[in-house]
Amino acid sequence: MVARYADACNLSADPPVIVAHKLEVLARHCDAEDRDYDAIDKTILGFAQPLDDPDGFLAPMEACAALGIDSVSLMPMTDDPVASVTRLCDEVVPNVVQIGS
Repeated sequence: MVARYADACNLSADPPVIVAHKLEVLARHCDAEDRDYDAIDKTILGFAQPLDDPDGFLAPMEACAALGIDSVSLMPMTDDPVASVTRLCDEVVPNVVQIGS
């Protein structure tokens, strides 16, 4: 369905090896549909809590970026989402932004 109709593909943020497999499957479907694989935005929905281990979060994000993932969406899993997002922006986002620079 993505290869035929979609402009974007949002995957679960599984380990990068699984993301790679899913993207390989998408590429094969794009070939079968004569669709430009690179025209599809590739994103992931992360369930990790990057503030628990910022460096541990960064490594799989680097691997996913190398696979062509364009962005990651996160959901703050805390009683204080504003504080969580503020810390995320201060402590994690600057390092994620540097990926691929």
